[in-house]
Parts: sequence; C-alpha cells; structure tokens
Amino acid sequence: MRLLVLLVGGFVSLCLGEEASGGMGSGNVKVAPPVLTATVGDNAEFVCTATPLEAGQEIKWTKEDGEGNELFPITNGTTGFKIKTVYLADAVESTLRVLDVHVDNSGSYFCKYGSSRFEGALTVNYDGFVEINGSRVIDGETDKKFTCLVDGSASYEVTWRKNGTFVLPDKRLPQIEIQGSTMTIKKASVDHDRGHYSCVLRLKAPNSIKFTEGERARFECIALYPKGDPEPSFTWMIGNETVNNGGRFEIKHSKWDIGSVLHMTDVVFSDAGNYTCIATSNVTTVQHTILLRVRDRLAALWPFIGIMSEVIILIIIIFIHEKCTQGDDVGEEEEEEDASEPIKEKEKISVDGEGDMRMRSNKP
Repeated sequence: MRLLVLLVGGFVSLCLGEEASGGMGSGNVKVAPPVLTATVGDNAEFVCTATPLEAGQEIKWTKEDGEGNELFPITNGTTGFKIKTVYLADAVESTLRVLDVHVDNSGSYFCKYGSSRFEGALTVNYDGFVEINGSRVIDGETDKKFTCLVDGSASYEVTWRKNGTFVLPDKRLPQIEIQGSTMTIKKASVDHDRGHYSCVLRLKAPNSIKFTEGERARFECIALYPKGDPEPSFTWMIGNETVNNGGRFEIKHSKWDIGSVLHMTDVVFSDAGNYTCIATSNVTTVQHTILLRVRDRLAALWPFIGIMSEVIILIIIIFIHEKCTQGDDVGEEEEEEDASEPIKEKEKISVDGEGDMRMRSNKP
C-alpha cells in the first residue's frame, strides 16, 4: 500500500453561495445561479440583479478566497472576463461571463452594490475531457491495457479507480502496473479483475511556487489512499524544522479532501526554502517537498527602473560629450582669430647716402 500526496500552492474555493449584507445597505442584491458548475474550456455566466436603482451606485464584481479576502476586482479590462450591465426601470442587472474556464477560475465571485453584496460560487471540473480508450473483454488470462486520454496543455496527475475505489501500485495487487496515464492488468481474470475502471485527474504538485513579499501563502497537502486503509496524519516542515500552529503559521484540515492546509501570513524573503508535507499512517509514510520562492514587492518595477537608469546614463554621457566638444571649439576659434591678424615683423633702420634715415619694413 502506498499514499499519493499532492502538494498544491494557491487556493481553490468551492463554497456555496451566500448572501452577505453590508449592514447599512437598503438594496436587495441577488446572483443567479448562486452555485454553478462548469467544465474546463466552457464559458460560465453569473447574473447579478440589484434593486432599487440608486443614483451614483453601480455594480462591482470581485473574486475572494475562502477567508473573505479579496483576490482581485473584476472589470471589462480583466483578462478572461467580460461584464455587461443593463439598467432597467427600477433595477440594474450585470452579467459576469468567465471566458474559457480553467481550473484556477474555481472560487467565490461577489456582486457588490452599495453596501450589499451576494456571492456566486463556481466549481470547475475536467471530467468532460477525460476518456479511457475503450472497454476490454476478458478472454482468458491475457494482459489488458487502459490509457487515460487527456486533452489540453495542463500538467495532471492521473490516478485510477476500480468500482469507485482508488487503485494504487501495491504489493497486494502485483498484477496491476501503472505507468503515467496507462494502466496494465497482467493476466486479467474474471474472478479478480472484472469491474468498472475510471481515471481521475488532479493537477500535478509543482516543484516550486512564487509569492510576493507581504502576500499570504497557502499550501495544501492531499492524500489519496485505498478505501478501508487508515486515515493518515499530517506534519509540515520548513527545512529541518517542524511547523506548529501559532504566530504567522496556521494549520487547518482540508475542506474537500483528506488533507492538511498550511497558511502563512506576511511572506518575507527569509521564508524562502523547502516546505515538506509528511503523511503518516500505521501502514506507510510518504512526503512531498515544494520550493517557495519570494519575489520583491517592486519586482514588477525593476524592468522600468532599469530602462530609466539606462536613459539617465545616456543623457549624462551626451551632456559630458557636449561640454567637452564646446571647450575644443573655443580653443579652435581663438586660434583662427590669431591666424587672421597680420604678422608684424621687426622694422629695420638703415642709413642711406648722406645720413638720410629711412624706415624699411621686411614685409613681403
């Protein structure tokens, strides 16, 4: 027996729709449908209706995590989203369309109008584009091979189920071999191997993840194990040190699977390093490690700062060059002025004849 542990950075919320009033708001806000399920590649649509119509008020959309923290506001300029607003007699209606849905779109979408708001929850699945290449008929003890065909560029971890129970490489099932998305049943027999097999996709655990300084980091560790095996316990480690609840760290149970979630607030550069989730049962122990990288708050500005620095240096070089060139020009002008004046040579005095004195110049 073995456990399969997936460590996922980021957050996927699959909450139920709920209405949250701001306390002072007198308006009525509704989102339809409050809960929506979409398949990867489809378009998902929420319609928010707010009454009564109030001057100066408009509907705003945001996406939030499960802790009530706003992830980002959504406008018509937000990539992957489109908003259309229509004003009626005594109401305003806004349609939020999520284009080309992908797994990261799962979560809570809030429609806000004044101090009132309402939630729409989007769940994204990818069962729609998973296919097993045909059925197999057992005709004697021969090898049977199944391949899970996956469309798309995302990286997935493929696991297999037999009649709803996970099938993992195990000493108790020596006849089953799993390589990537292909499962082979060696010398399949009716008595032991007959049944319904299905493949399940999960996003592969990344080798590293990046957070910006000051952000809230979230790591989720999920365990998959055969039905009937004991539920594992989880331990988190940073480097060689065990993480305990308290301070900036909070450890919770996963809401949707058998797993553990590590929250860390106010990420700083010293938090960079290896984070390890260890799943332990009385059968076995497995672990997975992910590298946390921390980006500077101003990381997005560095390219701009670099370009501006190059421009400033270029301006300084041009300025110095101009100053040096002007100095040479002044010296050349003085030399030209000196050259333009006539050259006066010494005058000679000579005595001619009977003592007459004449002045003679040696000018050419």
